Amino acid sequence: MSAPAPAPAPSGEPLRGAAPWLAQQLYVLAMVLWANGVFLRLTLRDGEDFLAPIYYATPWPVLAVLTLPFIWTFRRQPKAVFAVIVVAHLFGIAWILESLRPATGIEPEPGQVRVAQWNVGRPSDGPVRFAEKLRASEPDIIAVNEPFPKERGGAAREDVEQAWRSAFPGYEARSAGSHLLLLVRGEIERHAVVVLDRRSWAHEADVTIRGHRLAVLHVDVVGKVSESRRGAIRKITELAQQARDRPLLLLGDFNVPVDSVHLDELRKSHRNAFQSAGQGSMDTWPSFLPVLSIDQVWLGSGVRAVKTRHGLTLRSDHRPVTVELRFDDGSSPAPGETESR
Repeated sequence: MSAPAPAPAPSGEPLRGAAPWLAQQLYVLAMVLWANGVFLRLTLRDGEDFLAPIYYATPWPVLAVLTLPFIWTFRRQPKAVFAVIVVAHLFGIAWILESLRPATGIEPEPGQVRVAQWNVGRPSDGPVRFAEKLRASEPDIIAVNEPFPKERGGAAREDVEQAWRSAFPGYEARSAGSHLLLLVRGEIERHAVVVLDRRSWAHEADVTIRGHRLAVLHVDVVGKVSESRRGAIRKITELAQQARDRPLLLLGDFNVPVDSVHLDELRKSHRNAFQSAGQGSMDTWPSFLPVLSIDQVWLGSGVRAVKTRHGLTLRSDHRPVTVELRFDDGSSPAPGETESR
């Protein structure tokens, strides 16, 4: 008499077997990412292009979170668990010390120039969701990254550009392709578009605002994981050095954090506005839980930041940046100009 056939396995058995395997692979991947992230943050940073994406993916708060699974690894060793918790807290403290600044209560003064910069993420409806928030701070200079939809040319592109101009009456406006838009409550005396790299752009302009002359360099650096930022930021640094004879405002979406190795040369002769006079969190991306400081304002000689803030928003994946500037020459606004806000 033959033995009875084995009962078929429950239909959910393969899934229950796959779940632990998948969890284990994700755990290994997280630990490899953690080890490489710690190493890069303490040594090379983003100096090696092929390792740079790991560096960008592992800022201090991410490293703190990735440390916590070690608690399960050492769950039967209380001292080791305690050490893991301490390390996670140290990473969190490093982030707080690096990124957070207390409010100072400084109020605007006569002679200051207010600047707003925002990457709005190519909205198809133009300025509809952004104009009110940008106008709220009454900026003298508005630098918008990715203001136009991805479609290039045609009536749709022109209509969106006209909508931006109409939303800010009293401002002179200049665009640089579909990447950059500069709005100035004053005069734009000269402007030019500069190709930084294959997918990176800059907008150079000389502006006059309430009697103050200022060179503006508005940039948009490639954000693709597979492409290096090295060449674009080297070109930005060269352009900034060329404007050393006059006050310079350098701002935009750099797509590298403030501590990037690529910014070391720029840092020698220019000041980061948030590091000089920041309030709140330095990080701007992603807007709902920012961990990277990729939207930046840098200043050359002759101008300094008095107050720098990053706004709260869910209208874009970038937070808007607002900076109060003061000119070091002690000059006052031109006769007849008002300081009303």
